[in-house]
Amino acid sequence: MIQIQSASHSHLRCFPAGDLDHRVGRCLRRVIGRVLRPGIDVVVDLRHVESIDAAGVSALADSFRIVRTLGGTARVCNARPGLRWRLELVGIGRPLMATAMPDLSGAA
Repeated sequence: MIQIQSASHSHLRCFPAGDLDHRVGRCLRRVIGRVLRPGIDVVVDLRHVESIDAAGVSALADSFRIVRTLGGTARVCNARPGLRWRLELVGIGRPLMATAMPDLSGAA
């Protein structure tokens, strides 16, 4: 459902798979909620997401709003064109998108 990678105490990568719907959206909210701390960097990689519905978009937007309220950063990356279009259509795509998966390991 959602694979998690934590590169450090302040970096979290989430990899949802399949359909980002109400079920996966609830899981995403729980995962991000458990690790919330000031200054955290959250990346949600959508490469394995086939589709996203209104509940999935809401889960992303709500989770990211909370992360940013605490002074952290939150973004999605590797969204397929249809997913990117849907996120942009509802007005949250551009501020949330990263063009590629950032290297959070600290390796140069």
